[in-house]
Amino acid sequence: MDVFAHCENLVREADKDRFLASLFAPAEGRRDLLALYAFNAEVAGVQGKVREPLAGEIRLQYWHDLVAGTGEPGANPVAAALLEIVKRHALPRQPLLELLEARRFDLYEETFSTRADLENYASNTSSAVIELAMRILDQPSGATPGLARSAGIAYAIKKGWLILLRHKLRRFRGAFGRAQQGHRGALRTSATIRRRRMVAIELGM
Repeated sequence: MDVFAHCENLVREADKDRFLASLFAPAEGRRDLLALYAFNAEVAGVQGKVREPLAGEIRLQYWHDLVAGTGEPGANPVAAALLEIVKRHALPRQPLLELLEARRFDLYEETFSTRADLENYASNTSSAVIELAMRILDQPSGATPGLARSAGIAYAIKKGWLILLRHKLRRFRGAFGRAQQGHRGALRTSATIRRRRMVAIELGM
């Protein structure tokens, strides 16, 4: 199996924004970039694949052990690709570990207490991915951490608002649909009552 082809297909399906962005990256760095994005998609999608937090914790622990160097990729193509790009580009492992730690928050129905909490979460997730992507593309500089942090926070908040709006829109459509069904049911009931009344009148009841 071509692990990098697998990563490309995964990102194409799971993270359309980053897949489209990768098309503007230099061809020589694109597959490694997509491997990073595939890893991010995998861990970001853990919450949606489990019903209980413990199951999610187990999945994230697998990635934590892999990044920390105490675990093996097994037959996971994304894990194999991740280890390869970490070695090839000498990527720091600490941002990856902090990203995984931040993703544990997703498993529990909690909210951010302060704006600083939200920004720290975004910094450890979206910003970390941006900074590592810049390293893969050989763009590190003294300004990289600050730029990546700002861009990541902005992207995470924008995406969060879009998800929230889509969620509210689905709820509105559901409520509107139920209201329509109730209205149609009321009309049918009213029509039935009128027909019964007419029959009663004709029968002299």
